[in-house]
Amino acid sequence: IGGLRYGKTVSVVKEQAGWLKIKYGDSEGWIYRPDTDLASSSAAASCSADVANFLRDNYPDGYNIIFAYNGSDQAAEFHSQAKQFSSEYHTLNVSSGVLKKDIYRKVKNYSEFKNGILETGRAVVKCLEDNPRAGYDDSKCSQIKNLTVMTHGFTTGLNFGGGYFKNTDIPDFGSTVYGYLNNKSLRVQLYACSAARNKDTKENWYERYTGDIIKEQDPFKGGKGSFAQLLSEEMGPDATVFGHTTAGHLS
Repeated sequence: IGGLRYGKTVSVVKEQAGWLKIKYGDSEGWIYRPDTDLASSSAAASCSADVANFLRDNYPDGYNIIFAYNGSDQAAEFHSQAKQFSSEYHTLNVSSGVLKKDIYRKVKNYSEFKNGILETGRAVVKCLEDNPRAGYDDSKCSQIKNLTVMTHGFTTGLNFGGGYFKNTDIPDFGSTVYGYLNNKSLRVQLYACSAARNKDTKENWYERYTGDIIKEQDPFKGGKGSFAQLLSEEMGPDATVFGHTTAGHLS
């Protein structure tokens, strides 16, 4: 009887044998349960028409979103940089049930990070649907193009202060947020120590000797199997993931 765009929120009438009966316009239909995410009972975040128009006019290929470490140690460093970044790149996120621009979200574990992407993704889809522009295709601007994370890191994942996003979580992350990412041009920036270095490689990829002579190690070998590379592979062949090869926080 029709189709649903990824991110569309509908009401569930009942669940039966792995299928969901949903309200579809003035009628009802069935969708496959494993292909859906059950949202909370609360409605998707609201937004103003200004946000929808700003998004179409300035970010037709996808929007920017940023998450920052929510912990106690050295938190000020992450938050000051994230605030500046969000203002400069007009990042979108949900705050108090409202989709806003120029804000970032603090997260303290993998679940909060993933749910933050889902909540904002649904809000953007709804915002564009509620504020349509005749003849405009929202398929790209409704997706994330730049995903930025500022947090503590290690060779096998990210540390948000209260919990980890590890290598083993990557398949779950990819399958959950896939529809909200512009995988043809997605850029992920990991401002997190050592996230692009494998655990068997020494921290310094460039070893300085006498004078100005620098011995360069093989960067592919140094990053092979790192969290950043595994994440890049999961995000698709056209996606790019940037990450630190050394310790150094946001430097």
